Amino acid sequence: MELWQLDIVDGIRLADGSDTKIVTGVDDLARFCVIATVVRRATGRAVCQAFADALQAYGFPDEVLTDNGKQFTGRFTRPRPAEVMFERICRESGIVARNTKPRSPTTTGKVERFHQTLQVERRISSRGALAIAGQRIHVGMVHAGRTVTVEAADTTWRIYHGDELLAEVARTTSKNIARFKVRKPEPPRRPASVDGVVNLTIMFIEARIPLVCSYDSDADAAYIYLDHPIPAGAAEQLVPFEPEDGMFNLDLNADGHVLGVEIIGARKYLPPALLQAILAQSQDTNE
Repeated sequence: MELWQLDIVDGIRLADGSDTKIVTGVDDLARFCVIATVVRRATGRAVCQAFADALQAYGFPDEVLTDNGKQFTGRFTRPRPAEVMFERICRESGIVARNTKPRSPTTTGKVERFHQTLQVERRISSRGALAIAGQRIHVGMVHAGRTVTVEAADTTWRIYHGDELLAEVARTTSKNIARFKVRKPEPPRRPASVDGVVNLTIMFIEARIPLVCSYDSDADAAYIYLDHPIPAGAAEQLVPFEPEDGMFNLDLNADGHVLGVEIIGARKYLPPALLQAILAQSQDTNE
């Protein structure tokens, strides 16, 4: 029995700056790529054209396995289910069209492995979050400092650490992915805005003005609270100071007010005197 696994990968930017999607397909047994078609928009017609080209080139499989995207199935169409073009092609060609269970990306594991070359890297912040295409995703503080792989599926983000699936969340943004790799912090670049934050923090600490700062030496991440404590869920938006490497992040509330500043790789970006002052302040608080 021959089985193909199909999927759609989102957030791919070409060299000319245009945004595209890729229709992918692999043979389940041989893991041979039968489809890797770049499309401007992943419409039902575009997906079916890529599928038809693959059928003509490699013959007809017995079965195909896809997720529950609207290009592949109409069983979730409202107000009533309806057959979509992809399902009709399969029916008329004698191909059994199967769908994964909702929120079960590992079912299509072969095509997911193929997506390794189409994935995005991010570093999880000290507060257990990452930002991609303007969307903030909470993974958990236990993963702080880790570099993870984010799969940009058609309607979801899938976050992996190695082969471990940490989370799968719905994609709520239509913004473009501006960066695909986590860049090394060497050599550090200190924009004027960062110097301003550092100098302001030193001034507050030396003047003993109440300003809460924290430093996690294991994750090498510092956090400067401009509002403390920050209520759970109050930080609704993350804005990077340095879009190219995302080492500095602003946490904003729903009104756009800054709640705090997060600095990843603090030892490389912050002067030792500031880190010592933060640690000393923390010790004074605990005593």
